[in-house]
Amino acid sequence: MESDADEQSRTILSALLGEPVVACAPISSGFTAALVYRISLAGGRSAVAKVAPWSVEREQVLAGLRIESLVLSTLTAPFLPRLLAADVSVGALVIEDLGTVGWLPHGTDGQWPIPPQAAAESIWRTAEAIRALPIPPGLPAGHRGLSTVWDRVGDLDLAPMGIDEAWWRHTGPLLTQAAAQHDFAVTVLVHGDFKGANLCLRDGFVVAVDWSGAHLGDPSTDVLEAAIWLRMAGARVLPPGLEMLPLLAVYGGLLVQEYLTLDWKPDAQGQRARDLKRRTAMEALSGFSELIGVASPSA
Repeated sequence: MESDADEQSRTILSALLGEPVVACAPISSGFTAALVYRISLAGGRSAVAKVAPWSVEREQVLAGLRIESLVLSTLTAPFLPRLLAADVSVGALVIEDLGTVGWLPHGTDGQWPIPPQAAAESIWRTAEAIRALPIPPGLPAGHRGLSTVWDRVGDLDLAPMGIDEAWWRHTGPLLTQAAAQHDFAVTVLVHGDFKGANLCLRDGFVVAVDWSGAHLGDPSTDVLEAAIWLRMAGARVLPPGLEMLPLLAVYGGLLVQEYLTLDWKPDAQGQRARDLKRRTAMEALSGFSELIGVASPSA
């Protein structure tokens, strides 16, 4: 039996598509507050839809749908899902259904559709192609001033991170020095959540879904985020052509700062998101530690 929210979503999607939605099945959607569905249409056709919830998160989701609609309505590429319909005024967006095959695992316990090394090569290829796309007009800019992130993190209480104090005394200055070596440039299209369950293999690329966090950012952002996720998923492969030490320093610092300063929701999903942020930060710092030959940062 459909909930009131699901029934309302089906009504909105039917009006948006101009045809009846026969069925509207909720899909597990990670940490997004959007309502995500696999919808069935006449003639056995299917699609995937996002709807902004009628809750305190509605404005946040609408902002993400606006960005996603901008990207998918402006650009066409083999690694972009086809946009079928979107209307931010009603809070709904529909893309093609990529099916259930070829998706990369969300975490360490998932199944790889192909060997991790081959998947990594498709990820690097796609990240490079994304960087070459034109910038959609009106796309927001991402983080700036990241080369000094450890100056800000150093003023925070690091105890909740579980970082070993001796490691911090030794490695903290090295992180600051390494981060300062990377001159971040806000110049290219960045997906913003380029990892795991947002990536589906197709024709030598990964089709990236959920463009709600897309922004104008640094060329290394997506490939670095994917590299950290690959480590967490058990695939120790590094992207070619990048100097990883300063990138890991910057990314690790940003994640630590977000973990310690964001206003996390107290419910179970908020706590899972908070824990994932901490584990990702520690993975970045562990990668940095390995490169300079020191012990793990975990206390």
